[in-house]
Amino acid sequence: MKYLICQEWKNTKGNHAGMVHLCKLIYKKNPNDYQLIIVPDIIFWVSNKALVSFQFKVQPFIYNLIYFFIALKLLIKSKKGDSIFLFEYLLKERNQYFLARILKFFFNKKITIYGLAHLTPVRLEAMYTQQELLKYTSPLDYNLTLGSSLTDYLISKGITKEKVITTFHYVDTAYYFPSGNQSISEYLTVIIMGMQMRDFGYIAEIVKKSPNVKFILCSALLKIENYFDECNNIIIKGFMPEDELKEEMNKADISLNLMVDTVGSNVITTSMAMALVNIVTNVGSVKDYCSTENSFFCNNLEDYLESINILNNDRELLLSMKNYSLKQSRLFQFENFYTFINKL
Repeated sequence: MKYLICQEWKNTKGNHAGMVHLCKLIYKKNPNDYQLIIVPDIIFWVSNKALVSFQFKVQPFIYNLIYFFIALKLLIKSKKGDSIFLFEYLLKERNQYFLARILKFFFNKKITIYGLAHLTPVRLEAMYTQQELLKYTSPLDYNLTLGSSLTDYLISKGITKEKVITTFHYVDTAYYFPSGNQSISEYLTVIIMGMQMRDFGYIAEIVKKSPNVKFILCSALLKIENYFDECNNIIIKGFMPEDELKEEMNKADISLNLMVDTVGSNVITTSMAMALVNIVTNVGSVKDYCSTENSFFCNNLEDYLESINILNNDRELLLSMKNYSLKQSRLFQFENFYTFINKL
């Protein structure tokens, strides 16, 4: 039996792009070989700073309590030869190390424990010392990553190469696909999604210097309107249900991903599945996902502006790259991830 343990998030509950949905798809495809355990999100959205601070202080204790009861359940149900997959490994406040340690102590080598980390090396470097990183990964038999940059980082920190397995972020192509025929609108439209490791000051410069292009910025819960006070070619959308977000993606031609770092992004994979050209920062594992046939790789402001300008002036190239994005997204479809995990 393979046990899938994943973390629910209130702001993405029910979405077709996260780890919970992935685990549900795996379980639905093969309920005889997989069992699913979803850890609830205990964080409440509050505006009071004192309550927010209190929540962050107590949540490690509460999650460890939840993990303790999950460990008891697994100790009763699992047997020699089983595998356990921890899909939110190395998170600071929801650290599944406590769970992995209990299971490894009682089972030793009778079961195999996999931990999937999908934080960037930049964030991990800020969160953990090398000693802490080695401590937290010590109960794992294998570390799973969603891109080569995190694989290289973990190995550079002293984790044995044979204990690190690289895979890639999936995309649910049964849900994410463009509606209607691929066509180009009069005004080039760029959508900006994803809040992790983004530089909004830099994005504002691109918007200001591209007055003939429409921008849609999905800000989720962040208050970033002040960056764009001087811009009249951008629409800022707050938190949206997934269906609405998909509809906004369907209006766009380009997905702009200006990132400090990335390991494997559902923004990039869903953008490809929606037939968007990716204009991306050349960092992290981005080239594991994107290619020159469907993406522009950028290192500075001039690169972003030139990429947008090229696509704005060459609509045949834009259409060709959009079609190639759609084709390349099939490399990351759920079925490929299922085949990968089924072989472990």
